[in-house]
Amino acid sequence: MKIGIVSDTHFGYRRFEQDALSQGTEALLSAAEKCDLLLMPGDIFDAHIPRLETISDVAQVLKRLSVRKWGAHVPGRETASPIAAIHGTHERRGRGLANPIQLFDTLDLWIDVHNKTVLFEKNGEKVAISGVGGVPEDLAAEAMKQAKCAIVPGAFNIFALHQSLKEFLFDPHEQFMSLEDLPPGYDLYVCGHIHKHTVAMGGKFIIPGSTVITQLKEDEGQKKGFVIYDTEKKAHEFVQINSRPFLFRELKFENATPHAIEEAVQKELQSHEKDEPKPILRLKLSGSLAQGLQKSDISAPSAGEFVFIDNFLESGSLKQKMEQIRALRKSDLSVRDMGMALLKEKLKDAGLDPKEADEMFDALCDQPEKAVEISRRKRSSS
Repeated sequence: MKIGIVSDTHFGYRRFEQDALSQGTEALLSAAEKCDLLLMPGDIFDAHIPRLETISDVAQVLKRLSVRKWGAHVPGRETASPIAAIHGTHERRGRGLANPIQLFDTLDLWIDVHNKTVLFEKNGEKVAISGVGGVPEDLAAEAMKQAKCAIVPGAFNIFALHQSLKEFLFDPHEQFMSLEDLPPGYDLYVCGHIHKHTVAMGGKFIIPGSTVITQLKEDEGQKKGFVIYDTEKKAHEFVQINSRPFLFRELKFENATPHAIEEAVQKELQSHEKDEPKPILRLKLSGSLAQGLQKSDISAPSAGEFVFIDNFLESGSLKQKMEQIRALRKSDLSVRDMGMALLKEKLKDAGLDPKEADEMFDALCDQPEKAVEISRRKRSSS
């Protein structure tokens, strides 16, 4: 049996709402044409209470899927489209409150497999899908242990979840669950939540990735799409969809003026003027500003709905101070010696004799008023 795995469509995402709808729709329709059943491991909607317009859009997409002739069916749910789904972190609601995944299950538009096991059949082949929807990260490992799911003998068993996992995050938190916390014995594990397509455990663990850009992270330049898994061949295929490109660019400056910064930004923007579709462009401004300028003196130009500019520029004086401190730390100087070295630099800048640093430093430590008087005396005599 072929299973189309479509995750993190984030229908209703307000920043790129049309992209979320068109790209998620393409993934679902394409997967339905190629597969016997679909699996959606969470964050189908971007909000735990979607707007009515979003609910209507998704319902219409699912109705388009249900009119095609599905090869698989669900015992006891003959009116339901063979789509298995769980809620994600965006759809999770409090105990006793219905989430949108449960709502669509009630309408027979898909089957909610959270905390249960559902059996699908086609031509004598059985696929059992179990799942645990998104829970708070510190409760995830325990939720895996407490899941009311069961492995079905004679079936191809899939476990779906929607969580962060330490092994796939750049800066994992100790509360995140690990691959070791997965319930044992399943033929395939499918995880939503992480937006970058990834495969692990020799192909037994699949993260399909998202169908829309939401986080604007540097590694989101990867193409969007969905996964087809063939249970007979035990093989997977990543299928790309038409998605808006995402570009991350870092513009580095040294002692930059506002004019130089604006010129560099405009040059980058102009290089993408003819791109279709318009890419999502994130620019990171880094480096140092000319002496006397502050970060607040730089205003990012208005560049359209798909351009995002982050200002990480440092004032020249701040950068110089930080470099001095870093250089001193790398040396074997004591704290007092480091302070003395910085004071001598300041005395030079003020036109005073660095040789007076010892007297000034002792005064600063013990008698601040005396240090001020020394400074005044030295200035008047110079």
